[in-house]
Amino acid sequence: MNRNFNKRILSVWALLVLFLVGCKPAPPPPPVVMNKFLFDPATKALCNDGTAAGYYFREGKGTSGGKNKWVIYLEGGGFCENKDECSIRDVKLTSSNSWAATKNTDGILSDNNSTDNPDYYDANHVYLPYCSSDFWSGDRDASIETNNWHFKGNRILQVLMDKLIAERGLKDNMDTTILLVGTSAGGMGAMINLDILAQRAPNAKWFGINDAGWIADVESFNGAKRVITRIKEGRVFWNAQLSSNCTSSFVGSEERCYLGADAYPHIIRPLFVESNQLDPILLKYHNLNWPYITPEQQHYKNCVYAPAILSSLTSVSGAFVPAMEFVGVLPLHGVLPMSFFWSVKYNGQSTRTLLKNWMSNSGAVTKVVQPVNASCI
Repeated sequence: MNRNFNKRILSVWALLVLFLVGCKPAPPPPPVVMNKFLFDPATKALCNDGTAAGYYFREGKGTSGGKNKWVIYLEGGGFCENKDECSIRDVKLTSSNSWAATKNTDGILSDNNSTDNPDYYDANHVYLPYCSSDFWSGDRDASIETNNWHFKGNRILQVLMDKLIAERGLKDNMDTTILLVGTSAGGMGAMINLDILAQRAPNAKWFGINDAGWIADVESFNGAKRVITRIKEGRVFWNAQLSSNCTSSFVGSEERCYLGADAYPHIIRPLFVESNQLDPILLKYHNLNWPYITPEQQHYKNCVYAPAILSSLTSVSGAFVPAMEFVGVLPLHGVLPMSFFWSVKYNGQSTRTLLKNWMSNSGAVTKVVQPVNASCI
């Protein structure tokens, strides 16, 4: 009798195990990679070295409006403003020769995590690698004066819009929502090109995000050349194409349209900003290199640079403005293309939650500023 009872117990346990295994949630589907497409060189959408520029694409999905949503992401990577500076650029930032056939993406371009990226996981995703070194603003052919380099950032974006409209199903109607976004130099590119590209689909709902590409008009550390002075040289060198909405207000000093506080009032479409007050990468452009050991370095970071960034964002209605040098071992320079988009928070808010509140006009908080923990005299 005990033997039969034990057999029955074992049978019940076996059925229970089978039941639990059968009820285990299915793993999430693997991410769908983005595929590379190069432009026809005849369009003159070229990298610095004359190789064809291009983009990675993943089609939107589902019936919840994903096919009518577009996230167009511009990669960053600094800039160069003359032949000497351009001659030392990393070849990965000047050519398409090393681009892989496919790309996996995260953050605002994540496609398989509706919990982390519920607003855009099902959108059409477009990723543009950066190879023009001109803040996505140039339209200059190679010549002796440019050391045989092309500067075609704006041209690349114009050709992209041709492709998305003609071949990828981007529709110019009120059901279409387009986010033009970017990080670092890509964030700058998104800001200065937002109104220009919106003219290609004027009936769509356009939004921009400048992620870690917001430049303030601030002196550099130890009297080094100001960033705006370098940009002034670059604008001419690249034959930059900027929105007349801005340049008409700065005739003779059009380079000011690259400065966040000067450009923002002249941008018609809504622009959201993520700008870290203690961004180690942008501080480096202002001649302050980590680690910040001396009192002079600490003073510049906390009491010169950070207040300039904060002041320049006064009129911006939608913004995430942290004051963090690093997240773990990574410098906090942009959040969009990684899990920082939702995981880096202050007062319970992340870029993702603030962006959603800002776009929906729900009345919820749309701007968060983390105070810099320093005493300035």
